Amino acid sequence: MRSRSRGAREPPSPFRSDVDRQGQGVPHAVLRAAIPSILTSVRVLALPGLILLILHGRRPAALGLYAVVLLSDFTDGRMARRLGTATRFGAYADVLADMAVVHSLLIVFAIRGLLPAWLPAVPAAVSAAFLASSRHSAPRYDPIGKHYGTILYIGAGILIWGAGPMLRVAIWASIVAMSVLVLASRSLAAWRSSQSNLSS
Repeated sequence: MRSRSRGAREPPSPFRSDVDRQGQGVPHAVLRAAIPSILTSVRVLALPGLILLILHGRRPAALGLYAVVLLSDFTDGRMARRLGTATRFGAYADVLADMAVVHSLLIVFAIRGLLPAWLPAVPAAVSAAFLASSRHSAPRYDPIGKHYGTILYIGAGILIWGAGPMLRVAIWASIVAMSVLVLASRSLAAWRSSQSNLSS
């Protein structure tokens, strides 16, 4: 076996993280990688309490906890990219956490009579199409669909704040219209992808 010269640089190991290669150590690298996942889990952990607050009409407390949920959604992906710890698992965890929050809240609003009973099924169909089209890769966003979650979060926030009958109709009509556009956009993207594969 040849001895390594004193000035030679050790090649990077595929089993070490970028942070560990910089000499910051494995524990520090694990902590950095865990931060985005912790932020994502905040949404899921806050969800039961948020549901109870809404069902019991505790609007100020519900709004405060919902602000925490929104902050979690705003920061987890950005933190992962900033720390260089973005992964496919983390991207899916982010999406699934959003789905859990949004779909649960829509069901709660329907139970309270704020939305039609059938409405939660519409975003559920969009989520199913999203997961089906992304099952072999990282989550795939289309130009319209990437704003879909934002629309749902805004609508949920308005309903928690308090909305009259006309505004509630506007919210569910907007959700339906956006859902149709997203499904059409994803269908078109899937068709173009299949045509491209056939021609290649």
